[in-house]
Amino acid sequence: MPGSDFFGPVPYSPVSLVLGIALVVAVAGWYAGLLLVGRGRRAPDSEIAAAGSEAPRAALPELRAHYLGLLDGARTEHLAGALDDRALALRVSQLVRAFATEAAPAGADDARTMALTDLRAAVRPGLAGPIADLVGAGYPSAFASAPSTSSVELLDAARELVATWM
Repeated sequence: MPGSDFFGPVPYSPVSLVLGIALVVAVAGWYAGLLLVGRGRRAPDSEIAAAGSEAPRAALPELRAHYLGLLDGARTEHLAGALDDRALALRVSQLVRAFATEAAPAGADDARTMALTDLRAAVRPGLAGPIADLVGAGYPSAFASAPSTSSVELLDAARELVATWM
């Protein structure tokens, strides 16, 4: 009598094994499809360079005057004591990056969000040279405890860059 009331475990149906394997294959196929569809075609460097060599927007003189005015405003705030050297270096970097982005042809890289190494490695003319040099010159003032670059020199260099931009 001790073994007559108990039953052994019921074996799984072979359909369960087939459904489990099909589910794993379906999930793997879903992720593979996402990776294949989600990866867009990367433009060759020659296309990026060609896009960067297009003529700047027609409103460059107005844009240049606008940013020169913003740089003059930053100088006024600095001389009035509203901006210290660190804040001025950050403002100059922000304004120069914004100017380079707005003066660029449509579809060009956004210099406002690029790190210094990205600016130095940029394919677009102007970013790898003058913009990267100016942003790099402001890094010690922006991040060090004691500024090593004169904020007035940095501001003058930014004005010169904007005034002579392509």
